[in-house]
Amino acid sequence: MSVYTSINHLQLNDLLNYYRLGKLINFEGIEAGIENTNYRFETTTGYYILTIFESLDAQELPFFFDLLQHYQQAGVSCPTFQIDCQGHRFRGFNSKPVAIFVCINGKSLITPTRANCAEIGAELGKIHRAGANFSLHRKNPKGSEWIRKTAEQLQSQLNTEEKTSINDYFINQLQVDTLPRGVIHGDLFKDNSLFFKGKLSGVLDFYLACEDDLLLDLAITVNDWCYHQGQLDHQKMNALLSAYQQLRPLEKCEKQSWSVMLQKAALRFWLARLKRQSDTQTAQLTLQKDPNTYKKIFLSHLNNPIKLI
Repeated sequence: MSVYTSINHLQLNDLLNYYRLGKLINFEGIEAGIENTNYRFETTTGYYILTIFESLDAQELPFFFDLLQHYQQAGVSCPTFQIDCQGHRFRGFNSKPVAIFVCINGKSLITPTRANCAEIGAELGKIHRAGANFSLHRKNPKGSEWIRKTAEQLQSQLNTEEKTSINDYFINQLQVDTLPRGVIHGDLFKDNSLFFKGKLSGVLDFYLACEDDLLLDLAITVNDWCYHQGQLDHQKMNALLSAYQQLRPLEKCEKQSWSVMLQKAALRFWLARLKRQSDTQTAQLTLQKDPNTYKKIFLSHLNNPIKLI
């Protein structure tokens, strides 16, 4: 269970004294999630999510809260945060920032349909279009520079074939043109979205949001949503891309860079999972996901380039 900071009934009650959310009825930890601790709780006024930020500090959070507010105004289906009685968007607990959000109805999908992929593609298009006029800036902490540095740090854990494949990617990457940039979600996996009664009800976990190539965000999403049992489902990918382009048509340079961007998106998560696995302290703290899943996707893209017309 990804509950790294525990909170008891009395402590949660004390925290709720700063909000007008009614009387606490019950609460429980949420298993999903990698970076933060999350609790779901019920009060006499409804259901809410308590997030305890394990890695982001109070100086970093305003970017994300401003972004959520910006998205809400643009009609993006994202969490609504609660403001306390003193006007704060987040407070402190055990030297960590905490925030409360309205609970969104729905569950994450394990095997999405083509229609589900189309919905998430359209929502990502809405996210990118809304982010075009967002005024704050945040560099991608796991962008191209991080990928190259991390690949070097993990050399001792890679075999000869893996090293050669990563080097081939870096050669391909040099051929990519300057692409349209903006605010990206950065982690739009299936477990960061909710569906209720067959329809998308919310997109979650914007805490990797940053400025980068919009095409990277699209590739990250396709790599998770459109792969099944190690195989890319082209019909799902086409449904996702088609719905996305109804809101933001891809430019010629993006279509030409699609194959390399799919490689980059897969490599980024392969390396991140390898690094997490090798970091003893982190490994004890967080849930582990199999790096080989994204290694296989990366090699698939490297060996079978996908072209967009």
